[in-house]
Amino acid sequence: MVQKLPFLLFFSLLAPLFSGAQIILGASDVPPFGAVLVTQSDTMPIGLGPGGAGAAVSWDFSMLIGDEEASNTVVDPAETPFGSLFPQATFAFVSNTDFYSYAQVTSDALFALGGSAALPTGGVVTAALTPAQQLLTVPATFGSSFSNTYGVRIELDGSIINPLLDSIRIIQNNFQQAEIDAYGNLALPDASYEVLRQRVETHTTDSIFIKFFGVWSLFDVTQDTSLSYEWWAAGGRGQVLTLEVDAEGNVFFATYLSSYIAAPVAAFSVEIIGEGEVAFTDESANTPTQWMWDFGDGNSSEEQNPTHTYEASGEYEVCLTASNARGEHTACQEISIVVTNTGEALSVEGLKAYPSPSSGLLSLEFGELAGQPVQFSIFNTLGQGLRHYRLDLAPAGPWVLDVSALPPGLYHIAVHTKGKTAKALTFLRSSAE
Repeated sequence: MVQKLPFLLFFSLLAPLFSGAQIILGASDVPPFGAVLVTQSDTMPIGLGPGGAGAAVSWDFSMLIGDEEASNTVVDPAETPFGSLFPQATFAFVSNTDFYSYAQVTSDALFALGGSAALPTGGVVTAALTPAQQLLTVPATFGSSFSNTYGVRIELDGSIINPLLDSIRIIQNNFQQAEIDAYGNLALPDASYEVLRQRVETHTTDSIFIKFFGVWSLFDVTQDTSLSYEWWAAGGRGQVLTLEVDAEGNVFFATYLSSYIAAPVAAFSVEIIGEGEVAFTDESANTPTQWMWDFGDGNSSEEQNPTHTYEASGEYEVCLTASNARGEHTACQEISIVVTNTGEALSVEGLKAYPSPSSGLLSLEFGELAGQPVQFSIFNTLGQGLRHYRLDLAPAGPWVLDVSALPPGLYHIAVHTKGKTAKALTFLRSSAE
């Protein structure tokens, strides 16, 4: 008899540390709280085997048919009703049947700690794994292996089976040997993944005790050896496929990930086209469905990849809020904009930059702005801000800048005072030293 602990199928935490044909899974990126993993089980797979081992293997299990669905939501253990029973847990899952399972990721391994649920008849059933069950070595890569002994002890009210029984105690002891024996590409009905495959052999002894009129008695002992194959993917997906294999090597049970939904992690890139025009590209993770851009100048957009034109030079904080059904997240960047052809410049006498071309040192004179607070920035011809300065009081004489580190080329200096652009200056950085 193989005892299935269903919560072990849904742990997902590992993210790639390096790119390449072979992924390496580490413990630095657990799935975010709020993520939902939906799995399907094919309880009657026909004519399937686990496929080959080795490097750069391709597995095609796109023919699997899900006839049982389950979902698990990633939650903070501290916010669950049974979190105090598993103080070492770093994250937890709650299933669509209200079963809470707990896991711990450390610097060198991922562990299943056990789970708890409220009984329909009242009370709580807890299955604590003692010691904890190791699920994976961290970091995990092709050739990683481990062995692990773990156990579980469950006590139930015996009256749920027979009114004459006081209690039932189930003690399960397991010894498992695991090895990552392959890596490659896995095709499933709903997606394809770059994966590591882990072969797990488990030797199980189940002992059932009954308490009858206050006396414990051994009722039954069974032993079994089971073999399973696990395909692990990156990006918080975890075990995207698990196959249970019989003694003849035939698959008799398959569970695969059919859907992964998590709150977005907002991110974006910026391309400064010039003269205030900027192109923004959404690079958010976890498939957002809505976007809200705040360009920092009072304007906004709900496009995924907008282009925006700023009317005035300056520094702007741009924020993107990406959202989907699981939540939202905001990311911000500061960008520097220079506009030289708009008529926005104030008339300031005596403001100049010299010499041009400059071989290394550039002098700025602030003219009528002397004694006033000023800001100025150096931009390249793409409008990208390279250096930014702030003076509480502009000097009456020349202010010398060292521009020797700038590559040869044409540059603009935007000088601002009291929130307005005073003037945009231009200088040439020469190649001669």
